Amino acid sequence: MEGSWTMAWCPKCKKEIGQTATICPHCGHDFRSADSTEEERKGLAYSRLADIALTVVQIAALVACVLAIIAAVVALLSLQWLDTLICAVQFFIYLAVFVVFARFQDMSGKGTR
Repeated sequence: MEGSWTMAWCPKCKKEIGQTATICPHCGHDFRSADSTEEERKGLAYSRLADIALTVVQIAALVACVLAIIAAVVALLSLQWLDTLICAVQFFIYLAVFVVFARFQDMSGKGTR
């Protein structure tokens, strides 16, 4: 016998369903569909402003990568080994920042809106 503590409610038809149900047996609402995830994607983190901020940071990281490469070449030609090493490390840090923000932007569902 199932107790009411193992039951959940469908957000669409408001009827009682099993807690592990992925589709409502009453109205057919699919909890894995884009409709249910769209309700969760509200607020500043999923706004257009957030998309713009992510894009700006990605562009800044790419510009920083190019500048780090140029600085590393200049330092290398000047035989400044420590500066060359520092610029190379900076390049990889900026590249990592770019990749992280690109992946986050992809995960935030920019293409699914």
